Amino acid sequence: MASERSLKAVLTAEKVRALVAYDPKRGHLYWHERPIEMFKSADRWRAFNTKHAGKRAFAYKNTRGYHEGGILGLRGISAHRLIWFMQTGEWPSGEIDHINGVRDDNRWNNLREVSSLENSRNMRPRKNNISGVVGVSWASHIGKWQARIKTSERYLHLGVFECIGAAACARAIADLKYGFHKNHGRHP
Repeated sequence: MASERSLKAVLTAEKVRALVAYDPKRGHLYWHERPIEMFKSADRWRAFNTKHAGKRAFAYKNTRGYHEGGILGLRGISAHRLIWFMQTGEWPSGEIDHINGVRDDNRWNNLREVSSLENSRNMRPRKNNISGVVGVSWASHIGKWQARIKTSERYLHLGVFECIGAAACARAIADLKYGFHKNHGRHP
């Protein structure tokens, strides 16, 4: 995986834009045809352009659901971070959040630069969540639903409830109070 430091040393936004096109409405990257000067032989130039020019770039989806790829010998570059660089001319200093929670949806209107804390406030429910509501779980030792929320410092207990709806309501109120994104906890 390429470090951001090595990316900054090798890539400029202009160089990336010369090699890759971005469709902000679809969120896809496409390889440009490359000039012959970039290759050691005409055969390699022809082979590259025949195989890649005009086709999707960074189409590999990693195990976490994000698109990634390589460019100029650098591998493991996240498509959403490269897109941010292409669009703004600067590598993101924070994290890039997919607003709708769909990790491979790289449309420009779905990306925003956020802090790690802000990004954690726009997450989908974990796979092992049995209640379907972030921050709500079954407390079997008391036979009730409990709600909690993690603020920047610690977990806050929001209460125990007879029904899941009341616990979910308590969590929704806390989400608003502590500045969680409106999509936090929604299934994409």
